[in-house]
Amino acid sequence: MSNFLGKRISRWREHALISEFSGMFGDMGTLVPLLVSLSKSNQINLTASLFFGGFFNIFTGLYFDVPICVQPMKSISALAISNNLSIGEVTAAGFFVSAVVFVLGATRLIRVVTRLVPHAVIRGIQMGAGIVLVSKGVATIYQSNQWGFANWAWMDNFVIALLTYLFIAAYYLARRTPSALILFGIGLIFGLVRLYVAKPANAADLGVGPQFMAPFVPTFNYRSLVVAGLGQLPLTCLNSVIAVSILADDLYPLLAHPVASTSDIAVSVGVMNMLSAWFGSIPYCHGAGGLAAQHRFGARTGLAVVSLGALKVLVALLLGNSISGLLNYFPNSILGVMMCLSGVELASPARDAGLHPSGNVELGKRRWTVTVVTAATLVGFNNDGLGFLTGLVCAVVFGVVEEVEACRETTGRPFDLLRLIGGNLVLKVYNKVHGVEDAGTTLSQQVVDPAKEEDQDPGTVVKKPEVDVEAACC
Repeated sequence: MSNFLGKRISRWREHALISEFSGMFGDMGTLVPLLVSLSKSNQINLTASLFFGGFFNIFTGLYFDVPICVQPMKSISALAISNNLSIGEVTAAGFFVSAVVFVLGATRLIRVVTRLVPHAVIRGIQMGAGIVLVSKGVATIYQSNQWGFANWAWMDNFVIALLTYLFIAAYYLARRTPSALILFGIGLIFGLVRLYVAKPANAADLGVGPQFMAPFVPTFNYRSLVVAGLGQLPLTCLNSVIAVSILADDLYPLLAHPVASTSDIAVSVGVMNMLSAWFGSIPYCHGAGGLAAQHRFGARTGLAVVSLGALKVLVALLLGNSISGLLNYFPNSILGVMMCLSGVELASPARDAGLHPSGNVELGKRRWTVTVVTAATLVGFNNDGLGFLTGLVCAVVFGVVEEVEACRETTGRPFDLLRLIGGNLVLKVYNKVHGVEDAGTTLSQQVVDPAKEEDQDPGTVVKKPEVDVEAACC
């Protein structure tokens, strides 16, 4: 144990503390609005949410040693608000999703899912989620006082949003950036001023001490399992597990890959909510958006999320539920701009979606088409699962077309053509499931048309055609 902690501390010393402390606030744009909204309507217990969220932050930072965030399950949170789910139903939905993901991770079936999902579809999920996050950031900015200046309105208006954008843009290319730390500090000061100086009539003062709930059994029913849970399940598998693992490899190319395996991430998501659901905590998961945001604002090691976790636990024990009053007056203008930048960072890895490993330009165009179709469907319907299915169908269709084109060069006879296409597709799926990178010789490269073979002299060596049958998006 001491050796494990020693390695972590040694790596943390190699990075700037100011950047790590800045990066830990990069994901506030997703965390704060959902915590405040659900706690105000008594659909979660804020003390438990902060305490367990902080505990999971500390564990995640120590185990993975990269800034993998702990953030609310967005689909469940949104459905809880729109359908007025009870606290028991909210926690039951999180428990159900986590239990399924835990089984996939513990049995390593999540690795099979990862191999079968085309890379272009994952990039489309990242691009679509990034665009959605940007749109939510813009919507958050519009919740400010816009052009108002009177009666302390100047602390949360379009001018503050513009100044925040200019400040972030100035630090965007900096190797070490404290922008999120500074912005969050300014936002808290503005919030305190609005809470105590402006003193809105319905504002509640900060209290002292935690307000935990007594443990209870989550409410497992149709609304929690089907309405909220099923919608979150594909989102968690794709964006909270698979996309996080791929993005971590993209952001930290010098570390041993996988930086965070899909199995480990899936088990982590499962354990979080199966522990915290009994106390009214908001359902948590990891997320590619949070990882991108914390990395963008300077985090490079697990120190960022460990520090954030310690701060959450401290706030939960000292202030408890009363902190929602302060967070409710955090400037939307600052929060929205931070969300927009996080969305841009999340969508950025999709820039390589049009590059095929073989270097084939035509295959690269098809791969890019799959990415755009996935992202467009996700954004248009605001549904990760539908975006995934649409992109997957597009990828499969392109893959079948590739096989048809390749096999036609080998044989023109209909029966042989169908047999070769089916055999090649089965062979590729088999190799994907078993993690074989190079499928080797496909059936279309092994079979020679008997009619052509009869025309050859007995001693003539038949040259087998070299056909590129790499699927467009696999």
